[in-house]
Amino acid sequence: MNQSFQRSSAQIIKIVPKSVNDNEFIRNPSQIPVGKLAIFALGGEETTDEYKARFYGRYIREILRQNDIKGIDLYSAFYAFGSRVPSHDRAELFRAAGRNVIELDADNTKRAQQIATVDKLETKPVFVQILFEHIFKPRIVNQYGRRHDINTAIQYARNAIFFTHCQGTSTLLMLQRMLQQAMLNAGYTQAEIDLFLKNIITINHEPLAPLSQLKTTSVSFMSIHDAVLRNNNMIDAVFLENAEKVNPMYIENTRTLIVPNVRDEMPDAETDEHSTFDLGEKSPYKVSKPGKILFAAERNAIVKSVLAAIERKPIPTNLITGRGVKFSDLTQNAQDFMRVAYRSPQIQVHDHQK
Repeated sequence: MNQSFQRSSAQIIKIVPKSVNDNEFIRNPSQIPVGKLAIFALGGEETTDEYKARFYGRYIREILRQNDIKGIDLYSAFYAFGSRVPSHDRAELFRAAGRNVIELDADNTKRAQQIATVDKLETKPVFVQILFEHIFKPRIVNQYGRRHDINTAIQYARNAIFFTHCQGTSTLLMLQRMLQQAMLNAGYTQAEIDLFLKNIITINHEPLAPLSQLKTTSVSFMSIHDAVLRNNNMIDAVFLENAEKVNPMYIENTRTLIVPNVRDEMPDAETDEHSTFDLGEKSPYKVSKPGKILFAAERNAIVKSVLAAIERKPIPTNLITGRGVKFSDLTQNAQDFMRVAYRSPQIQVHDHQK
């Protein structure tokens, strides 16, 4: 084996009260009960240790606390990519979705050799395999490898809600691919697989992935001033070209909320709004009015997803409506913008992604 090659890996932490553990997490919990409702956070590419993973868990925990929701297990993953090149993995996902992707370092000989080595020595991403074994495998087969009946599998699917950020959405898409193949191998029909995936809710904050490929019930949140998304073939230039006409909008057939900016008093147009969870009391920035709508909608989506699962109710058609969000205004803003920018009141599926 190539001496410089390193396999990828991943670990999961369980968020616990400080009274249980001073660090507020338990590393690699021995078992994740599939019969209990849980939220799984899949963070960005820089989520490479327990403390960065804990950040996402704390964010979700505070939302649940504010809404007096108790008894939900919270898990968060962190990655060790080893020799893998995450940006290349993401580019491959976009290519598979039919997107025109240009990798800026594609002509870098060392990088090309590294990718070739990974393709040879790690044909399946090990970090994804680890997450699959812990999160999804027990939801589709029993300890003997036999498939569950579809009603049981669907209940286990409803017990898994995902919150993703950046690379986390690509990780989820890679998990979805692995899950689909495993379900086929276990004897599920394609219709059963589609139904299983539809019963998983995913809430995506500034997602870095081709959203058209997600088969889960998903809702996504973006800022047009997110330089990471813009530079990774995500947000159509028409939004920045018509920035003054962008009001908070919700595009229904893509389940995407787009805002002009999350931070108030942005110093310049290039301010990166990719990681906007830092808008607390100590932040030099304040949350803008559109940003307040985005965070309110995101909180609503988390709370409504959890409550529907607890009460064994169907997944709500509209996950974002509620406190701080006037849905009719958001959909009207989307129609008004499309009429001006695209000369059409309707946007086709994922046209807002290049």
